[in-house]
Amino acid sequence: MSIQSDVEILSVQAVEYYAQKHHLSEAEVFDLFCKHQVFEKILIQHAYDVVVGPVADDNTMETVQLYLSGILKAEEAVERLRYNKVNNQVSFHTPLALEHLTLESRKEVS
Repeated sequence: MSIQSDVEILSVQAVEYYAQKHHLSEAEVFDLFCKHQVFEKILIQHAYDVVVGPVADDNTMETVQLYLSGILKAEEAVERLRYNKVNNQVSFHTPLALEHLTLESRKEVS
């Protein structure tokens, strides 16, 4: 299991717990979490210059929405969130990180 899928599972559990604790629907909690960027805060809990990690595929939000609407059970959602093919991304968060980049080559695309 990857860090990204761990974070996704944690996000689903946080939505379920908050909804139950505050007597809200999971859809209401999802909207609330999106409004206040809770998912992003769960993912990035520390300030780093550079973050390298797996990229979520295009089905992540669809899976979460299907789960919140009751179409998928938790186990089905978790299984869909697991990676079949992992692609990594590099995210530069500070000017200091950008100072270490150098252009090695470029290619014209028509």
